[in-house]
Amino acid sequence: MTVDGSAPRLADSEARIAALTDHDRTLLVEAGAGSGKTALLAGRTALLVAAGNLPRDIVAITFTEAAAAELLERIETIVRDLLSDQVPIELSQALPSGLTEAQKLHLRSGAEALDEITCTTIHGFCQQLIRPYPVETGLDPGAAIIDPAAADLAYQDLLEAWLSARFGRDRGAEGLGRIPPIADAGGHRDFLAALVLDAPDETLKLVRQTAQFLKGHRTAQAPAPETDPAVFEQFVESVGQFADWYRNCGAEQPDTAQLVADLVRVAEVVREAAKRP
Repeated sequence: MTVDGSAPRLADSEARIAALTDHDRTLLVEAGAGSGKTALLAGRTALLVAAGNLPRDIVAITFTEAAAAELLERIETIVRDLLSDQVPIELSQALPSGLTEAQKLHLRSGAEALDEITCTTIHGFCQQLIRPYPVETGLDPGAAIIDPAAADLAYQDLLEAWLSARFGRDRGAEGLGRIPPIADAGGHRDFLAALVLDAPDETLKLVRQTAQFLKGHRTAQAPAPETDPAVFEQFVESVGQFADWYRNCGAEQPDTAQLVADLVRVAEVVREAAKRP
């Protein structure tokens, strides 16, 4: 602060003033931690209201609920100070003469509806957009955004319940009713059964590691198998040679004949598959 009480003129003062007062174009503000981005955004929002914009038409999106709450609190503080004829230091260069009468009138009217500003996270904003359409989006109308800590606890609870159900606990027992059906349980495609056979001593560890990976990569899939066309060609050629040998060996054996016929059909399928890109 300078001797006369005004804010010192910074190297980026012109850019800061533009960010606060230029409301007719899109701006990108890049700055390091602690440089005043939150104060700048709060001041811009307050001046948007002072310019006559209705609070309900303003959207401020942050990455965390804590940041959203802090931003709204800063907006309310700045508006309260401005209505008390106190210009916050963050706005002193943008408002060297204070607010005009028209700005005060707009701000006084908007101050009564600051809670109508949409100040939330990206997830919260998206939820507000789709909440009126639960049928179209297939979402529970009572769904709510929870913080990461609560989400992690819910994830752990569901995983443990799934494991209990998969290992034979009564699915009607308390706490398991919300677990979705387990497809192919006990069948040859069952993921857990395959793990038990492959690594019985580390099954639970591998299940938890897999679940943790899928939690962060929900669309992950197994990589496409790599095939060697030469192997296909060798298989088809070998089947052909074996079939020729059997036809010319002079022996008749029903089981062997059936086996040869089956191999020939498989070779035909392999030959067609090898032609596909």
